[in-house]
Amino acid sequence: MSKKGIRFVCIVITVCVISSFMASCIKKKPDTSATLLRTSTSSRLATASAKVSAVIGKTTQNSQTESGLEEKVDETEGLPVNETEPEKNNGETSDEGIGRYAYDFGGRTIYMESAYQNIGYMLDYDDPIAVGDRYDANTGIYRKGFDAYRDLRYDHWREVEQKLNCKIRVKFSGDWNSTPIRMKEEILAGTYTFSLVFPNALLASWVKYGLVTPLNDYVDFDSLEKLRGPLVKAMSSWGDKYYTVNESVPTANLHAIQYNPAIQEREGLPDLVSVYQAGQWTWDKLLEVARLATRDYNGDGIMDLFGAAYTRADWVANNFLQSNGVPMVEIRDGRYISNMDSPAFVRALTFISDMMNIYKVTTTQANYTNGKAYMFLGGQFNYHTTLFYNQSKIKSKSVPTPLGPDNTEGKLVVSMKKYGWYIPSSEKDPKGISYLLVNLMWTDSDPEKPVLSYEQRLEDLKNTWNSSFWPGADIDLADEIDFFLNKMTSSDLISATKMDIVGNGFVNLETTISNQLMNKLNSFTPISQIIDSSKPIIESILNEYN
Repeated sequence: MSKKGIRFVCIVITVCVISSFMASCIKKKPDTSATLLRTSTSSRLATASAKVSAVIGKTTQNSQTESGLEEKVDETEGLPVNETEPEKNNGETSDEGIGRYAYDFGGRTIYMESAYQNIGYMLDYDDPIAVGDRYDANTGIYRKGFDAYRDLRYDHWREVEQKLNCKIRVKFSGDWNSTPIRMKEEILAGTYTFSLVFPNALLASWVKYGLVTPLNDYVDFDSLEKLRGPLVKAMSSWGDKYYTVNESVPTANLHAIQYNPAIQEREGLPDLVSVYQAGQWTWDKLLEVARLATRDYNGDGIMDLFGAAYTRADWVANNFLQSNGVPMVEIRDGRYISNMDSPAFVRALTFISDMMNIYKVTTTQANYTNGKAYMFLGGQFNYHTTLFYNQSKIKSKSVPTPLGPDNTEGKLVVSMKKYGWYIPSSEKDPKGISYLLVNLMWTDSDPEKPVLSYEQRLEDLKNTWNSSFWPGADIDLADEIDFFLNKMTSSDLISATKMDIVGNGFVNLETTISNQLMNKLNSFTPISQIIDSSKPIIESILNEYN
């Protein structure tokens, strides 16, 4: 090489070194003045995350299958910043950064549809709880100042809009029953106009019918810390494919037993929160309290007060199955298996049947709202607390379902409902939308997910209770604060080795379990006979997915 050429190369190298040094010098320092803490991994459910892969089974990266729908070309489709597909790393855990999921939508508006409650305008954020005065009634724009975490998440969505050059709008279109049916019909017809869909936890059936696009061709779940956590993988997958980037975690929310503190005080009954906090909350204790509360005031043979009420026997039975350590359906050796032959299964159903038919301590939900029942079984902490106050001004308190005698682990089995935003198979730009999901969602193992201080979380909880339940609920329910803040999703309460997967869209499974099994418990039919008659039907449904 000539001297002139050598001199030119040296100059280029010198410029590159100086540029690199200057860039590192002006790199913005992290803001340490905020009260918000950021951790490399979320401590919440760390134990569950470490073990949950044993429940779900190994998840692998496979290619996307054909949806059966003709893919149309859209000239407005966004152009990826890097056309190179992410390379599979064969299980290696080296981070390559969120930058590999950069994308330019060219100013496109991304429309998302949820089957949640009917809100008649488009919103700019997927927060269905924050309605009314937390959204502008004319524009649907989110108003800050009510919930610190949601405010931060809202800002994150706006940052993603700028980063990917798009706008995001969310529509809440109805209810969990009729709306998913309409969504399914439109996706199959190729007329669905939304790019992300939240139909409820329906992955079993939606995958079977090709309604959703797997992410495997576009997203490597081992490429980022936020994606490769075992719990995130479990909540985002069905079979051997990923269909969402899931922010949800298993929760004890469906395991509430409400009780009326006014009746407790009037009748001198045990306070269940105190019993629970003392470590004395068992099936035997629940039955004891229920029998004590069931009373005939005037001796006419008609009960004036019942120990417990319920709406649906299947909700109650499922809670007690799970509290006894046995899920109705689980994955075992890659197959969907019922546990109907388990002695723990039989014992749980027998306990509920005896409460209804032998001890006669149960009644209908109407009698709870009318002040004629002390406890309500099979409820949800948030939903039923709100419902009973709105209906009858009952300021219900709550405790979780007590653990059963066969629960050797000492933790609740809960339903792993895989809620999430799916990409409909009618979407014309699945790659871009996949990248949007990766950028939008703060998963449980996301190092960028904000961790609020205890004081911030407490303030948010009080605001939520006082607006959703009743004014002053934070004072009335003060002895439940620790449970809501620290145990609702905690591995100290929730099993990390067992999860129930019934509520994920197996066609006709929940209806069959309800009608053929659980709702027969309030008859005098022997439990063994109920199980024997329903087992072949339930197993035939599961075999369609095995």
